[in-house]
Amino acid sequence: MGSSPSRVCKLEAGDESVAPSLMLRALVAMDAPLRLEIDKSRDAFAEPGLTAEQRRQLSARLLRRRQADRIAEREHVDGGDVEHVLFNLALSPWQRLARSFDRARRKRVPA
Repeated sequence: MGSSPSRVCKLEAGDESVAPSLMLRALVAMDAPLRLEIDKSRDAFAEPGLTAEQRRQLSARLLRRRQADRIAEREHVDGGDVEHVLFNLALSPWQRLARSFDRARRKRVPA
């Protein structure tokens, strides 16, 4: 399907971060029918009390996801991996370094 084993595992587990393009490739590979339902209760923009900054961030994430899906389709790679790279490229070097330190702290096991 042109995706990493970890992404396929996430697809099988029902992870919401899996790109729609990967879901479609899986359906095609299995020759399975497709039925779409739109759940308006999960519309992130309909959430009351969103600030302008939160709307901007959400909009940027959706745009990044769409760009990642296009690149992934063209290059036959996983959209989630591309989205992760695009997000990291948008950060300043200091922000990337801080995120790396945060991840290292969370993985560290107390002695």
